[in-house]
Amino acid sequence: MTQELIDVDGRTVVIVNKVPELKEYKLFKKVILNFCSKYSLAKLFPEIMVVLESKEEIEKVGMLEHEGWVESKELIVGVFIIYLNPILSLSKGELSIYETLIHELTHIWHERETKLLSVLYKTRKKL
Repeated sequence: MTQELIDVDGRTVVIVNKVPELKEYKLFKKVILNFCSKYSLAKLFPEIMVVLESKEEIEKVGMLEHEGWVESKELIVGVFIIYLNPILSLSKGELSIYETLIHELTHIWHERETKLLSVLYKTRKKL
């Protein structure tokens, strides 16, 4: 497993590669950094972590047919990690990797905003 911390316009992008034999790591890195530097929603997060998950872990969590996912338990505590299935993503191409990042970050954004609104609503009800 390798981990890379990269500064993108003052924000931290963490890429965790759990697939040491992944020859296309540079392609994933290029797409992830492009996504983090150009996609407007990504610019709103001070830190984004992307994990290129191992086949064993993908099987363990039951995500073989998914290109990416986020974990609800992490979202609840405010940890925002996008998991990618590199084998499936590669079979569908570079654009699909980018679209998966958009899709998963949208889930994170929705959860973050819903949680914020829930806190504001509860605070307002107490006033």
